[in-house]
Parts: sequence; structure tokens; C-alpha cells
Amino acid sequence: MAKIFQRTHDLDDILKWLNSLTEIFTIIFISVFHILFSRQKFQNCLKRFDIIDNTLLKLGAMTDYEKLRRKVMWYALGWIVTVILIIYSTTLLLKNQYNSDIASAIYCSCLRDYCFHINLLGDLINASILELVHFLRTLTIHIIIYNYIIIIKTVV
Repeated sequence: MAKIFQRTHDLDDILKWLNSLTEIFTIIFISVFHILFSRQKFQNCLKRFDIIDNTLLKLGAMTDYEKLRRKVMWYALGWIVTVILIIYSTTLLLKNQYNSDIASAIYCSCLRDYCFHINLLGDLINASILELVHFLRTLTIHIIIYNYIIIIKTVV
């Protein structure tokens, strides 16, 4: 009789893992589907960005995209390292506290800290936007100075 209950317990575990895998594959499928169909929007965005870039260069504003790319790479790397360290420490805590296997502990730590990781990513995006606002303020000053120079040249 104990074997019957053991089998249903194993079946419940299998069903839970299948449910989790189904959710993960669904999220991956939706993400890939979204990426494939947003390619046209990305191409349009690149065309508009090229127009803006040419306008900025004609106005005399410096565009330092290599520096911006390095900052974005450091932000992404820092976020990934932070997420991995938090998941690792939470996994060790859950594994020792509840005496569970490592796969369950990793899964639970990912679910438990998901909101924190997304909020951290949002904070990094907000920091990037604030840097962009600073860049736009500097650009506005360059445009105003450029306009004054044109006005002075036409008056003289």
C-alpha cells in the first residue's frame, strides 16, 4: 500500500516539473515569436535613427556611440553577474534550509527573486534614460550656440 502512495507522489512531482517546463517553453516561444515579427519595426527604427544621426552631425554635435556601447555592455554584464550571485546565494540558502535538491532550489530562487531582477533591470534602464536626458541638455546648448553663431554671422 505504501508503494501506491509513493507512485502518486512521484507522478505529482513529474506533473509539476512538466508544468514548469511547459511554462518555460511557452515563454521562450513567445519571446522568439515576438523577436521574429518585430524585425521590421527595428529596421524602420534604424532608418529614423540614421536620419537623426545625420542631423546631429550637421549641427556639430558629437556622437560617441562606442562609449555608449561600452556603457550598455557594462550595464548588461553587471546585471547578469548580480542576478547570478543572488540566485547562487538564494539557492544555497534554500538548499540548506529545506534540504532540497539543487534543481528545485534553483527553480524556487529564480521564481522568488524574479521581481527583484526585473526591477533592477528597470533601474538600469532609468539610469540610461537619465544619461540620455543629460546628453539632450548638452545637445540643446550646442544647438542654441550654433543658432547664435549663425545670427551673429548674418548681422555682421
